[in-house]
Amino acid sequence: MMKKWKRQDIWKHIGRYRKPEYGIVLIGMAVSCMGIGYLFYDSWIAGVVLSPSIGFFLHWYEGWRIKQQKKCYLIAFKELLYALASNLRVGYSVENAWRRMRKDLQLLYPEDEALMKDIREVEESLELHIPIEVAVERMSKKQELE
Repeated sequence: MMKKWKRQDIWKHIGRYRKPEYGIVLIGMAVSCMGIGYLFYDSWIAGVVLSPSIGFFLHWYEGWRIKQQKKCYLIAFKELLYALASNLRVGYSVENAWRRMRKDLQLLYPEDEALMKDIREVEESLELHIPIEVAVERMSKKQELE
């Protein structure tokens, strides 16, 4: 059965393609379709006929980009675990080790990095007296990673 789309769902779906990188990919793919059409069929009309393949390529590109982001996040998370383990070995409590670990990772990653945002959210949860286990579990569910 077909899903009924609401207007908000449609704009949310379209909104993810408004980034400049998608514009560059879209232009590159359009030029490629025209080039392939002209190269193999000696006609620009063939490039227009090939243009629906742009949608398939954009879908593939988004999946590839998400995989790359997850891979980078996992590498950064590994660094987080190393920094947290070293702070725990020094003798900090878990909460204080988490706070100190953020200062250590600020040397490696900018503040707008996804991992740094998640670390800041966990720290804010700690300030609200939410147990660190619950805060870290929220962080893992948000990123949809094991």
